[in-house]
Amino acid sequence: MRLVFFTVAILMAGCAAPGDLRIKAPAFEGTSSKSAKTVSGCIDDKWENGRHRPEISSRPTANGYSLTAASDLGIYGKDTSFVLDVEDTKDGSTTKFFSNIALSSGMALVAGIARDCQK
Repeated sequence: MRLVFFTVAILMAGCAAPGDLRIKAPAFEGTSSKSAKTVSGCIDDKWENGRHRPEISSRPTANGYSLTAASDLGIYGKDTSFVLDVEDTKDGSTTKFFSNIALSSGMALVAGIARDCQK
């Protein structure tokens, strides 16, 4: 019975939209003296140069940019692997990284890229 419950919980964790991930506390949060445009562009560039990584979509928001990666591992098609929200502040920008627990194997990699781009 525990195995069935665990399996269902893992499968449900894999089904997420960007808004679903933002409900939880960010897995990583940081600040930078750089603008949101500069930080998000850096993250996008560094991610794009990697191998075998899901494609990131980037869109402008009211206060900055939102970068989203989707994975084909979902039960019903593509699911959101992670979301990075980069927002302008009076002193630079803040970056919040939200990750899907079931797809968190790349969490350290993404957080590392975000930290590098904030420097």
